[in-house]
Amino acid sequence: MALTIKYLEKNSVDKVLHFFNTEKGDILRFNNRKKQEFDWLFLDGYYKSALYSIATDSETDEIVGTYAGILIPMISPAGEKVVTMKGEDTLISFDRMIKYGKRDILVDMYRFLEEGAATENVSFLWGFSPVPKAFRRCGCTTSGEVKSSFLVIRPFRFYSQRLGEVAPVTVKRKIVIISFALSNWLFQSFSHMGGPRFTFHNIKLDDLNFSKIREFLPSNAFSIWLDREYLEWRIGRNPSGLKYGFLEFIDDHGEIISYLIYSENADRTFFIEQPLFDKKLKSVERIGVINSAKRFFSLQGAVMIRALGFSHNRINAEEMNLLKRTGFHFFTSREPSYFLFNNVTDPGVRIEDIYVSRLNTQGVV
Repeated sequence: MALTIKYLEKNSVDKVLHFFNTEKGDILRFNNRKKQEFDWLFLDGYYKSALYSIATDSETDEIVGTYAGILIPMISPAGEKVVTMKGEDTLISFDRMIKYGKRDILVDMYRFLEEGAATENVSFLWGFSPVPKAFRRCGCTTSGEVKSSFLVIRPFRFYSQRLGEVAPVTVKRKIVIISFALSNWLFQSFSHMGGPRFTFHNIKLDDLNFSKIREFLPSNAFSIWLDREYLEWRIGRNPSGLKYGFLEFIDDHGEIISYLIYSENADRTFFIEQPLFDKKLKSVERIGVINSAKRFFSLQGAVMIRALGFSHNRINAEEMNLLKRTGFHFFTSREPSYFLFNNVTDPGVRIEDIYVSRLNTQGVV
């Protein structure tokens, strides 16, 4: 059997969408992707269109697998803009791959995408995956588990929402959920009082001071180049249905000392997308920023606040510890995801050198 690996052509988008939405057990996914979402993510990119590779059966033209690479510029520790590639839509049909025997289709697709990345002068590849062993076969380095967290603002609303998401609903589950809701609410209520209170404004994207944002980006690390164009793509044109906002924190001298990018869904869950701090801020002052944001979210009717935590990078680990100290409870997911990385043209970069946030994800859940 012959396998052909090629890049997506626009007249094949509907076919690829069908493959993505139905391949897992031939059942529509819960978050069934629409064409508008596909176009935003892969065709109408902020930097360039993605390199979207497809493995097809040469005889039947059936799709066997997909693997895309989104081109995303980052800022280097030296302050230079470098092109990176985020892996996305890694999906292989187990039913169709059987006919190819021991051929490692994922590795073949990875090598094909890696060649395309090199022609685009991509420094390194990165992404998230629940199957780190598969990507280690491709030569990737993988980190520890990406952690999710809750901070409960309204425990009984939280209880009702979570109860609707579990099955079967048993007495034990009810007790576990209400116990967690009340204990987390009590803990974060005490941590709510830590740190100084800062004046802040809820502003729009057009009001951001981008020179300050560049100053607040982590030092000695690669991080996403948060310019107006990127945020307009990632936030302004994001079709997920989430509402996005920006909190701008001011000190007693009227100077901007922090930004906090957040989002909100229809269930009144608020997400911390990325905090940005003046490098001179002490730990207790950063706690004050997070607690000030918590009070704002509470006034907006938040049921809970969520955040992601990453441990592969020193700055990320410090950020996760900050969130823990302000009441966030990090937990182990049933289907954990892992951060993965591989060099393409710059062998000097390590996985420990890359700072990530929820803005590095699609931000659709």
